[in-house]
Amino acid sequence: MNGRSDSPAITFRGVTKRYGGQDALQPTDLEIEEGEFFCLLGPSGCGKTTTLRMIAGLEQNDAGRIVIGERVMSDPAAGLFVAPERREIGMVFQSYAIWPHMTVFANVAYPLEVRHRPSAEVRERVAGALRLMEMAHLAERPATALSGGQQQRVAIARALVFSPRVLLMDEPLSNLDAKLREQMRVELRALQQRLGITTVYVTHDQEEALSLADRLVVLRNGRMQQIGTSEELHTRPANWHVADFMGFRNIFEADANRVSGSEVLVRGEGLRLLGTATSEITANDRVKAAVRPEDILVTDSPAGENLIEATVEVVEYQGRELAVEARTPSGLALHLRTERRLAPGDGVTLTVSPDRLLVYPLDTDDRTAAALVEAGAT
Repeated sequence: MNGRSDSPAITFRGVTKRYGGQDALQPTDLEIEEGEFFCLLGPSGCGKTTTLRMIAGLEQNDAGRIVIGERVMSDPAAGLFVAPERREIGMVFQSYAIWPHMTVFANVAYPLEVRHRPSAEVRERVAGALRLMEMAHLAERPATALSGGQQQRVAIARALVFSPRVLLMDEPLSNLDAKLREQMRVELRALQQRLGITTVYVTHDQEEALSLADRLVVLRNGRMQQIGTSEELHTRPANWHVADFMGFRNIFEADANRVSGSEVLVRGEGLRLLGTATSEITANDRVKAAVRPEDILVTDSPAGENLIEATVEVVEYQGRELAVEARTPSGLALHLRTERRLAPGDGVTLTVSPDRLLVYPLDTDDRTAAALVEAGAT
């Protein structure tokens, strides 16, 4: 934590944004704490980059209030809007936005020079930022002679060089190869923890968000679906839309035939399975059942609860595990991961633990997650 204030680092109150009559962000309340690494997660068009750009002042909200620390940055009703350069914001773009005609040093120095800082201060701060990113030896190298990973480091150094209050990052790793992306993910988290800087990070990659974030929010159609820790979103998605995005690849419709506490017996697609209700469900409700591929197990037992008979159709080798698609007699495709050596055409008996089969009301929509969002937003 950087200790600048007891107030949240960033506060949204009733913030909205529309483009051409379409809601890019529906009325949103949100608090991001000082020193927090907060991820905005969701598919393309969900509103995450719009949210980031409104924090930066690159977009102006249509309604509501945006506050950084204790200072109101945007409030259309009051006719207030603070320009981006006056918000103490550092930003790293997806494309890095490195000036190709400048050296590494000149790129990093740019934010200080436009703020008319003294030359001695510019040299000192740039040298410190480059040391932080282990780029000091490349200070005089042309930007065009840098690798993708080096360009990203320069972009981060440039965003940090003037000691911003908040660091904003818009999918900064998406242009890197898989190995470098994983390496930079570790380095980014370590850097953020070392500096204690409030960081808001946009990504569509759930693995990236889960590994980086203190907390994260999943957005869909401009509305927050769920806010919480990585563990909370991974184990108990608020609705089946979040479950789908968080890797519950097996989602099917069924009927709730019996409900006892949180235990639900569901029937559908030729299956009869026990699951766990995530919200209020009554007998005869139409529901969605969701389970992760890794929670569907291959069993040798012909008896017991929650058994599924299926035929292997597709097998993809993924190192230690196989990614398998199997199909039930009703035609339902199920995705699983297993160390068993399976081949297309094999018959398999599958099982899933009732506490790993999550059951949601069929009409689950944005409203059903409102209580969880409200609890997580404040």
